[in-house]
Amino acid sequence: MKKFFTLISLVMLSLAALAGTDNQPNIQNGGFEDWGVDKDAPASQAVEPRYWHSFTSASGTWASLAGEHCFKSTDAHSGNYSVKLQATSVWGQIANGTVTTGRLNAGSIKADDPANHSEVDMTKTETDRNEDPYYQVLEARPDSIAFWVKFSTGKAGTLANMSAYITDGTYYQAPEDKTYNNKVGWAEYPSIAACSEWTRISVPFTYAETNLAPKAIMLTFSTCATPGGGKGDEVLLVDDVELIYKSSAEETGTSYTDELVVKINISEGTETKVIPSSTININKNTDGTYKLSIKDFVLAPGIELGDVIADNLTGVTEGEYTTIKMNQVPVVIGNETYAAALGDLKINLDAKFTADKLYALIDLDVSQSGSQCDFWQSLYRDRYRPCFSEKLFWD
Repeated sequence: MKKFFTLISLVMLSLAALAGTDNQPNIQNGGFEDWGVDKDAPASQAVEPRYWHSFTSASGTWASLAGEHCFKSTDAHSGNYSVKLQATSVWGQIANGTVTTGRLNAGSIKADDPANHSEVDMTKTETDRNEDPYYQVLEARPDSIAFWVKFSTGKAGTLANMSAYITDGTYYQAPEDKTYNNKVGWAEYPSIAACSEWTRISVPFTYAETNLAPKAIMLTFSTCATPGGGKGDEVLLVDDVELIYKSSAEETGTSYTDELVVKINISEGTETKVIPSSTININKNTDGTYKLSIKDFVLAPGIELGDVIADNLTGVTEGEYTTIKMNQVPVVIGNETYAAALGDLKINLDAKFTADKLYALIDLDVSQSGSQCDFWQSLYRDRYRPCFSEKLFWD
């Protein structure tokens, strides 16, 4: 594991207000308050949250044997209900608890077979028990998706999963059984860790370079990121799913510019460099969260990451100071080449700011292994030392 640490003491440069717009399209029944009429189901059968679908309404050869995995729960982050997903064992295979805005297909007894998937296809006319289609319309490009979860598991290291795919409305499935070129954008978070308290997670969307128009979104939650993984006792509670838009999210912004001190852990100790003039922006979103942007960040000579952005940060204001303390927050890197090479990045943030001063400690974890090691070796061939485990050292 390689880390760099930035310790920043900055002075305000300017204050700008950004106009926002309301009524952006969002997830239907993202708070799981509406559980539909379920008019055709026997009283003993589990119901589904309206506009969402589980194995209760799945297609495929093995759908009738998949069992119930989706339930209404009164343990809610807000409102009266959340959705509860429960993993079970079916014929010796772990069946993940799953819910999707598309439709589930149980096409194989083997858990890792792509015949078991979530799918979306706006050309199909089938409807669920509430006479709603097996898709949600989305003709927009949200900036990120946010949701609240609780997750319990009896197997150490098991992680739950969220995935969201915006398509042109034609057939798409995940996991994929081939290469699909109809994705407009996607947000993936296969690392929901065990948490006994309601925890907010936000994930940015990545958009393909395509002229395809967004038409539908397939959003799926599962008790395990690995098909057939886990122990079978995993329970995932989900509530308050929301799409976030830049135009409506950014309310006010403050820029802080000053000397930036960067400390990088290396094998021989700590390497320190100073960037004479650096800028950090902090925007307050209309939902009360914050967005932090390190502008045009350079990790090392020749490694220009572009803007490093963390969004949907929770802050607490006491007196003149607002404090943000959050761990493992996903970040977006502006330079696409380095974003692909570095993979999923997360920061630990400890920041304190007023209208004219910012003090922040930012811990950015950069894991280097496998193909990422190859990338760094090609970039620093004359300074590179071999990768061992997940560590990379250079002189």
